[in-house]
Amino acid sequence: MTETHTDAQDRAVARKLADATDARIVRTLGTGASVAVLFVVLRLLVVSEWDWRVASRIMAVTDVNSALTIVLGTLMSDPEFTGVLVMILLPLSALRLAWRMHAKSSTSVWSALLVAVLASACIALAITYGYVWVPIGAAVIAVAILAVKHWSAEGISGRTADFAVREVGSIAAVAVLLLAAVERTPWSPAERLHTKTGVVTAHVLKVESGFLTALTESDREVLVLNSSDVLRREPI
Repeated sequence: MTETHTDAQDRAVARKLADATDARIVRTLGTGASVAVLFVVLRLLVVSEWDWRVASRIMAVTDVNSALTIVLGTLMSDPEFTGVLVMILLPLSALRLAWRMHAKSSTSVWSALLVAVLASACIALAITYGYVWVPIGAAVIAVAILAVKHWSAEGISGRTADFAVREVGSIAAVAVLLLAAVERTPWSPAERLHTKTGVVTAHVLKVESGFLTALTESDREVLVLNSSDVLRREPI
């Protein structure tokens, strides 16, 4: 009888944990989707210089597959900002993952994946642009957080460090949305399009069979060109 009661309690606890996990996953996905939509909307408005008509034309050639291109292209268009972002987020994410593993708390694959992506970006920025300050800064921030946790765990500094590590996802979301709101450069690099009627400096948004859609650099107009009219594309 006691074993049956114990089994029932264990099943009830397991069910509650499963429900809590499912609810957390749903909240995370919902928040991520909301941030992604807001990011894309901000990028459309900013690169069109807040012209609703131009933004609607850009949106017309933007599909679901373009969303990832918009996010990654925006981050890569401003390596200095991305370097600062990586320098801050890498130690926070790595410490959060390490502390949760040390405490034998549940960790998600996404947490480990985030650390791997940030570490890869850190290495790429250091190699490509010589931004050695990114890994050095990340190491300094990690050491500073560990020192604060050791010497002032219960003080304001310790609580602030705990909050930063715990809410690294929220910090990343705010930083990325800030970049989306201030970065005027489109997510695709500028090119000189040599056409039959002249040379146009523009950002290519989409290439389809027989057509090419581009956003001009100077006056932010959307052009739809016949592929046969484009003689050469020259990266700037």
